[in-house]
Amino acid sequence: MKYLELFLSDRIKGIYKTRLTGNTLYLNKDFKIKKLSVNGKEAAHKITKNDCWQSITFDEPGDVYLEYEGVLDGASGLCPYVKEKTSDDFYILRYETLYYPLEYEVGSEEFISHYLYPQKEDFFKVNVRINDERKILSDLVYKEDGYYGPNPVFIIGHYHKTTAYFGNIYHLDLSDKIIDKGVALIKNANEILRVYHDVTLKDLNLYIMPEGYGSFVMNGEQVSLFITVDSFLDPHYLIHELTHLHWNPKCDPKIQNVRFFDEAISQYLTLKILDKLKIQSTKDTEKEYINTYRTYINEYGYIPSPILEYASKGNGDLSYSFGALALLTIDKRVGEVKMTSVLREIINSDTLIDFDVFKNKFVNIEDIWHDFFISNDYSDKILVEGQE
Repeated sequence: MKYLELFLSDRIKGIYKTRLTGNTLYLNKDFKIKKLSVNGKEAAHKITKNDCWQSITFDEPGDVYLEYEGVLDGASGLCPYVKEKTSDDFYILRYETLYYPLEYEVGSEEFISHYLYPQKEDFFKVNVRINDERKILSDLVYKEDGYYGPNPVFIIGHYHKTTAYFGNIYHLDLSDKIIDKGVALIKNANEILRVYHDVTLKDLNLYIMPEGYGSFVMNGEQVSLFITVDSFLDPHYLIHELTHLHWNPKCDPKIQNVRFFDEAISQYLTLKILDKLKIQSTKDTEKEYINTYRTYINEYGYIPSPILEYASKGNGDLSYSFGALALLTIDKRVGEVKMTSVLREIINSDTLIDFDVFKNKFVNIEDIWHDFFISNDYSDKILVEGQE
């Protein structure tokens, strides 16, 4: 168990206690270390900073006590979408802001494994205090003496609560009309998704945030969907995030950074739901994915590579478009019935999926596999077409 005390105002003060088997912690690069002790004794330590974090290294593992303090200024996060500022009325505390110490380097196979499949030692007890009237909401389960669970996320803001058929919606003063429209879409999309995994949404906490903060799902003891207001209003984005709740297969952490078994599958399911609800045709969504892929290559500087090389080349973001196109191409070859059967099988399985297992679920797709997963043949084709 890890113990974390947070004191929030226009800055963050934290006290972190745990027992470590290693001798390194990773923390927001701009936070100040106020006190560090190991096994009850003040510990000499070395701080190394890079563009993303600071690593704090000490001589020996053991019982660690760390006090730290700092602000989020909109430029100290790990990812481009992280713009949290503790001086704002609203902000998020999440691992991307490194507001609490991490034992494993972000992005490492060890980090991904513990993040996706938390173990007993990854669980927290968190106490949070704030010096104003804003509400503190979290993906963790609240009990009488604190918040409990892994991967703690907190949002801070002047929140209102609305009850829906699936649980609770927390928002920053949206109208009933807007909320009702979103709830209706969630219900209709859920009915279609049950074909792939028979889950009816319940006990879901949906947290609506301001634009620009990114959207994400936390599948802990309580299921939480954090979504920006613009994404909540956009059927494509809302459906996409819903699919992450229960409709992605468990994948081997070694291939997580490919993003195929989460983002490509979610985009494929989104395409199907948009078509079935007559919001946008499959043909139009396919064109949208092709144009998005061209934009990433031609304007954002991504270098084309086969899907199987996405992790090593840092191209996981291309799975949102090109990975979904690969799935749609397989669907066209084998038929929707077969594709649905395969997705249902892997989504409902507790066995970790990998590319070999996935490929062997189909027959007669060797050419598709070559063109998308092994070579750049299909990529070259649509990029050339885009220049004509």
